[in-house]
Amino acid sequence: MAEGNWELGDLRTSIDNLDQALLLLLAERFRLVRRILDLKTLYHVDYQRSIARELDLKTLAQFSREQGLDVSFLTNLLNRFYQIALAEAVAAPAQDPTQLGLSLDQLRASLLHLEQTLVLVLTERFQVVRLIGRVKARLSLPPRDNRRFQALLEERITQGQGLGLPRDLVQDLYEQIHQHALSLEQDQMGHAP
Repeated sequence: MAEGNWELGDLRTSIDNLDQALLLLLAERFRLVRRILDLKTLYHVDYQRSIARELDLKTLAQFSREQGLDVSFLTNLLNRFYQIALAEAVAAPAQDPTQLGLSLDQLRASLLHLEQTLVLVLTERFQVVRLIGRVKARLSLPPRDNRRFQALLEERITQGQGLGLPRDLVQDLYEQIHQHALSLEQDQMGHAP
């Protein structure tokens, strides 16, 4: 039992480290999306997704499939991120375009690369979740630990706010990740989700 607890603790440390990477990537993604929205505001470009962005999203969906990450999970996550970033952009004044430095196309290319990295980190995180599910099954532990999740959620929200992320963005992210992770753990443990 002690070996299993050590293994579970080690895997949770991996989750903590990957979550740090996720928060940093998310903070940079949020910053880039805000810059894109600022440019669109300043140049009176519609906030709706462009054809180029739709092509980027198709590329990202294909990349996600290749990595084994659930495309609908990623799509829901990115849509929520965009909604929150849009609400923040509308509420705050746009920056001076001369201080933004990069064109819309350059920012969009950076965003796609960042999102591909986000896919890789999420994929790795969910691989660790599967391992946790196997360990919990071996130790006869339930997949859900509400107290641990609430403590983790508050910690991630605090960390995210320290990076300039809105509370609701971090909370939504980790609630969606948690639901997906529970489903994966339950699959590993042979339980119905």
